[in-house]
Amino acid sequence: ILNLGLLGVAFYKKWNLLTVLGFFFTYLLYSAWYGRYYEPEKFWPAVIFVNIFYLIYSIMPFITRFVRKEPVEGGGFAVIIPNSFIAFGFSYYMVKAHFSVEAVGLVSTFYAAVFLFMATHVLKAGKQDTEGFAVLVGKALIFLVITVPLIFSKQWITVFWSAQALAALWIGIRLEN
Repeated sequence: ILNLGLLGVAFYKKWNLLTVLGFFFTYLLYSAWYGRYYEPEKFWPAVIFVNIFYLIYSIMPFITRFVRKEPVEGGGFAVIIPNSFIAFGFSYYMVKAHFSVEAVGLVSTFYAAVFLFMATHVLKAGKQDTEGFAVLVGKALIFLVITVPLIFSKQWITVFWSAQALAALWIGIRLEN
């Protein structure tokens, strides 16, 4: 609730620094809680909250684009890039310990789907957000690349990475980017 209120104030007052500070202190507080109080019995609340934080700080730059009708600038991605890696790191260790490494593939697929969903909206908005689109597709591809060795083994890793490379090349040629 505090994060949503903080982001609401940052959005309406156009205080981008407040978003960055909220991100930093949210994960600082979560890390302190995790290090001191996390136990396997607290798996579900812990993994749900870290992924709620992931969604909040991933979507914030795009609320700016689609509600305020302002282009998302490179600085808007100052939070989105470390956010996904921090949240994925916490999710990785919790899901791996609670289920298996293969189950972590679901988390990385979810992260990739969120970035692809946002990328499609940026693409529909027009060419003025090509930097945002490239960052989002790149992030989605990173999480899809991470997913392959988590789910598959041996020769299947090479097959799927080759297919992903061809898909990335096709997207780049198609978008002339």
